[in-house]
Amino acid sequence: MKNRQLIRNIFSLAALTFALLPGAFSQIQFEHSFNYSTSVTTLENEGKKFFLMDVDGEQCRLYNSDYSLWKTVKLNIPNNRWLADIKYVSQHVFNSDDLLEMLIIYYQYVEVGSSYYYIYTTEVINENGSVLLSVPGGAYVDMKPTSDQGSKLFVYVYDYSAYPYSVETKIYSVPGAPLGIIENPDNVDIFGKLFSAYPNPANNDINIRMNNGVFTPDAWLIIRDEAGIIRSRTMLQQGSPEQSLNLVDLPSGIYIYEVVTPYYRSKPARFAVLK
Repeated sequence: MKNRQLIRNIFSLAALTFALLPGAFSQIQFEHSFNYSTSVTTLENEGKKFFLMDVDGEQCRLYNSDYSLWKTVKLNIPNNRWLADIKYVSQHVFNSDDLLEMLIIYYQYVEVGSSYYYIYTTEVINENGSVLLSVPGGAYVDMKPTSDQGSKLFVYVYDYSAYPYSVETKIYSVPGAPLGIIENPDNVDIFGKLFSAYPNPANNDINIRMNNGVFTPDAWLIIRDEAGIIRSRTMLQQGSPEQSLNLVDLPSGIYIYEVVTPYYRSKPARFAVLK
């Protein structure tokens, strides 16, 4: 009887080990569809959200990981202008309050005889409708995190009313940076082996070891279940070599953890909970 139990335990452990391997049983699966252009962001307080650009309704709608509606933000687009893009949906990138912020780009269609051109405008707005920044002519934008705190926002201003059209780059200092920006052209995992979880499998507690400590004050440890739903979000203490988490509310299963900062995002790793 003991030998049979031992064999069952060995097979269970082997199956668990295989399940922990990246890509085990993975395949492309359809989940959901939206009628408008949709992307994803990670909010500092609320975690991952999908955001949708409703051009006709002049709205930005945000959805939870299970695709349920979370919030709708009305965009005050001027008359005879049309929404072109929404970027950098965040909470603490452009200012320090907890309201949603986003950068929007809209355009005006201008006819001149038998020809036409576009006039673009870039704005940074809060969810309450207040405008934090307005750049007439701003048609394209980019954001780069700096080596210290904050980022640089590059707004490319085009004047299409004459040919050849003119281009001007306006650079703005921004206090924050969107979570998970990876400034790494080679797509190398900057964190490498800096983070590890033990014991694995875990029961009621797990420890995340940070071999070199946390080097930024805005680092988050995020734990998701296999469906991608965030089950835990913990701000890591700068300089701390280890973080202990209580797993009493997590049932048995496989979980994915990663460390996210305004500048880098670690490669996801897995751990198991056995109860």
